[in-house]
Amino acid sequence: MADNRTAVEKRKEEAELHDSQPRNIRKKIMQAYDHRDISIADWTKAAGGNYDEVISVIVGPGDEAKTYLVHAKVLARSSHFFKACMTNDWLEHKEKTIEMPDDDPTIVNLYIECCYRKHVLVSNPRSGLDSSLSAELACHLWVLTDKLQDAPMKRLVMAYIFGKRFLLDWLTPAAVDAAFLGPDDSKLVEFLLDAAVFFPNSVFVKNHLEDLPVEYHTKLAAKFLVQARNEQPSASHLHLLNHFTNKQGEPDMYYDDILSQPPDDNSGSLPNAGGDNASVRANRVLTRSQRRI
Repeated sequence: MADNRTAVEKRKEEAELHDSQPRNIRKKIMQAYDHRDISIADWTKAAGGNYDEVISVIVGPGDEAKTYLVHAKVLARSSHFFKACMTNDWLEHKEKTIEMPDDDPTIVNLYIECCYRKHVLVSNPRSGLDSSLSAELACHLWVLTDKLQDAPMKRLVMAYIFGKRFLLDWLTPAAVDAAFLGPDDSKLVEFLLDAAVFFPNSVFVKNHLEDLPVEYHTKLAAKFLVQARNEQPSASHLHLLNHFTNKQGEPDMYYDDILSQPPDDNSGSLPNAGGDNASVRANRVLTRSQRRI
């Protein structure tokens, strides 16, 4: 059968066919539950050949380690850690491998997926839609991005956590534990502390106070002390101050330093509560830190 198409029509159809392949592959990638379900060839086609170099990332200790094949440019795009690993000398080696024995394969796998997708949601295999990360996973992911010096991804994760409408209903003690796997003065830890201070009536603060890490208790008590000295504390704040006051143990120098600072000029005197002046109660606050270990 004769082909009556003109040369222009043939080129147009060939171009449309060529363009449709990456689009179909990109659709396949976005619908995948796990980045490992997508072949390296598909990733490369969808990226227009921009991710040619593939490396092995070995995560976890000993026999529990898992290996992920990842495009080098994806990892080095915003992580200073991976960028530093991939020097010219290293890239010339036959075995292009990065080992991460101290990290959790689940969290690193999630990080890799987020690097490809450029967002922090994971896919729900049942509905085919993006679903919410658990608070624990989100905090683990933030700590990993901080460790890998990936500022853009770290901002995305923090924006995701910050954007939770009912943050303290979503938060769990395990998530706070995860946050403290990183530096205890990190932005994430400060944010989780501030959230508890601003919402002392939350179920999380009332029901999970005993389950929180020692370090979180120490810092949270200090923030409540500062608020009690500088503001008119609410009944909820006084209740929480009393919670710390009733604990057994020795006064902590951390609190002594705070209480030795003069209150702000505009703080005024604190109201009486339960027969005791609130500032007196605050000065009797006992720690839940070292003695609880």
